Amino acid sequence: MDTNKVHLLSILPHTVAAVWVAPSLNTLRAEPVACPKPVFAVRSGQYVPLLKKLFKAKMIFFSQSVRAVNGLFGVRKPDGSLRLIVDARRANAHFIPPPPVHLTSPETLASVLQGCTTTLFTAKSDLDNYYHRIAIPEWLSQYFALPPVSAQDLGEDVDFPGAATTLLFPCLSTLPMGWAYSVWLAQVAHEWLVYSSGALLPHLRLSAGTTWLPGAVYHIIYIDDVVLFGVDTGLVEAAQAAYVSVVTEAGFCLKSAKLVRATSTPVKCLGFMVDGLHGKLSIHEDTRRSIVLHTYRILRSGRASGRQLQVLLGKWLWVLLPTRLLLSVLSASFRFVGCAGEASFSLWPSVTHELRVLLATLPLLTTDLRLSVCPVGTATDASLHGFGVVVTTLPSTRSVCENLASPLLGEYRQCEGVVPAMATLDNTVQLQDQSNVISGCRWRLGFKGRWHTVEHINVLELRVLELLAKWCMSRPGFIEKKVIFFSDSQVVVAGLRKGRSSAYRLLSIYRRLAAYLLGTGTRLIPFWVRSAANPADAPSRGLPMVDQPCVCEVDLTQVPKGGAVVRRVGEVQWC
Repeated sequence: MDTNKVHLLSILPHTVAAVWVAPSLNTLRAEPVACPKPVFAVRSGQYVPLLKKLFKAKMIFFSQSVRAVNGLFGVRKPDGSLRLIVDARRANAHFIPPPPVHLTSPETLASVLQGCTTTLFTAKSDLDNYYHRIAIPEWLSQYFALPPVSAQDLGEDVDFPGAATTLLFPCLSTLPMGWAYSVWLAQVAHEWLVYSSGALLPHLRLSAGTTWLPGAVYHIIYIDDVVLFGVDTGLVEAAQAAYVSVVTEAGFCLKSAKLVRATSTPVKCLGFMVDGLHGKLSIHEDTRRSIVLHTYRILRSGRASGRQLQVLLGKWLWVLLPTRLLLSVLSASFRFVGCAGEASFSLWPSVTHELRVLLATLPLLTTDLRLSVCPVGTATDASLHGFGVVVTTLPSTRSVCENLASPLLGEYRQCEGVVPAMATLDNTVQLQDQSNVISGCRWRLGFKGRWHTVEHINVLELRVLELLAKWCMSRPGFIEKKVIFFSDSQVVVAGLRKGRSSAYRLLSIYRRLAAYLLGTGTRLIPFWVRSAANPADAPSRGLPMVDQPCVCEVDLTQVPKGGAVVRRVGEVQWC
């Protein structure tokens, strides 16, 4: 590996670099917290040769006094080599918790790219040994020491004054994998380097709330990876060339084997394959094979600890993010993880069933990136007495989508205006009121009805959504479309965005919704409005919509029980 290093402080925003120049209470605890003994998984005969190799690559230096001694182990890469990981729990015990890192998820990737209706070109770059090329301040290295060795063991390769029996601690001089702050600092440094130079624009970063514009080149910065998306191959190639120029000038190197020029053929991104020619987002074959083998291994053994099952569920959750409603399959598995902990138990039958259902749905986990927005918008509402669904013709699907574009989980407040990774998430704003978007629309009644059972209002609100899904399934114009609907129930909107609920009565409805939508290729886009602005409020209470034509009116009290929608509600006969 090239021994040239890039100093961390030179590629951080000025306000962040000032914090890490010297030790301070802004980063360090007054007293370290207790932590377990670190893992050291290096054979005695391999440790000294490894240290000599690291010293030659300028990744460590030796010191007689340190702040914390950590462990070391390796994780095998797909190509068979080992990734060196520091068990930095003792070092982390000295630092306050790091801020959250905002990275692009597969869900965001799928939702934003679905705005592209033409051939999509993708380019990809990967920095070589990114962590090990970033030099950290010397005071930080004192917290990342490894078990000591004698100067005699190191021989002539290390020239250190003192007796041959002197114990020397190897101290990491580059950004260690395993430190709690490493991911955050690496992401912030990468974004600041790129955005401050103007190679890429921060507002074109794929994030929650991004609206696709055909003439722009969008991008993902995921620690050491950069992926570019656009419909103009020339613009994508120019953006990639500008990025490569900036990072190489800064002192970083690119992995030539992973450099992908602008192409419409499938490109791996975040464990998925982006097929720009056919407009598909599918799970990468290596990821699929790993998940299947891991799941069958646990099913065959019939036993697992909570920790082992948690690792498997982590893999499943990542690939399920583009189709979030399938998260509703998992319920007992999460309870098993919480109950079992580190102990090993026989798998519950319900856990086995959920894992087999996930395996059965795996071939269907392909997202169509060219889904168009249905020109018909809907609004739903339920009261304790009845329900109503109203429809409208959206004036312009593009303008509506642009008006509705907003972060799903809150508002991001940018720091220094250019570094999204440093944005703080305001969780006090969970759902934004979109009443102004629909205020000028002319609504007509789709269908309405009365309940003949008493249930919680949250359950009734979700049952209306299930009826809406069946109504859309019966109309070809809604199949394989993104259907925008409005609801005044925060439980329904937030639950649909989350994909599941801890309440079983709601979870069972989410599971049926997942089956309906996955089978038809339809995607529901939920937005919240105030009850006073919900056009479906009057029909749900039995009040007429003045001068609005009725498409279909249904009285569920006249329908026999045992229907396909909900056993206690009955089947709806549509006009």
